[in-house]
Amino acid sequence: MIHLIIQGLNDGVHLFDFDVPVSDIPLLSSEFIGSVHVEGRMQKRNRRYDVEWSATATARLVCDRSLEEFDEPISVHVMQEFVADTHHVFGDIDAERNEDSQVIPIREDATVIDITDEVRQELMVHLPMRRVAPKYRDKELTELFPELEGRDAEAPQPDVVNDQWAALRKLKDI
Repeated sequence: MIHLIIQGLNDGVHLFDFDVPVSDIPLLSSEFIGSVHVEGRMQKRNRRYDVEWSATATARLVCDRSLEEFDEPISVHVMQEFVADTHHVFGDIDAERNEDSQVIPIREDATVIDITDEVRQELMVHLPMRRVAPKYRDKELTELFPELEGRDAEAPQPDVVNDQWAALRKLKDI
């Protein structure tokens, strides 16, 4: 769990910096290994908490091209606003809260701000869709697999192109 202690906190800027084992973050993808480093600053003004944080973790991924495992650093940077407002916590938040609002209500008697879910979500969203090991990123596929060279030229060309694919065929020929 990633908790920022706010109990007895004076107004002003407060820095935080800590490491959390990936096993302590519930539902975090099994691709993450080691620990998650979280650092940032929190500014308290009355009942408002402006939190700016960065999280860095390492994901062990399988290369789409070579099937080799490799470690990929994943970094995220987030700014959030929290406000101590018990009315919104217990009230109908969806009806009263503006959908575009980024302010997150917390209980007025809260002792911590839990950012575990935000860290997990941001890290998982930043996992790359295309997973290519660093040593293969600058190389063309035909350079890695020469047997693919000219493969498209050998493929039989259909005599009649379906009208729905005609526009795509033109793009390919460019």
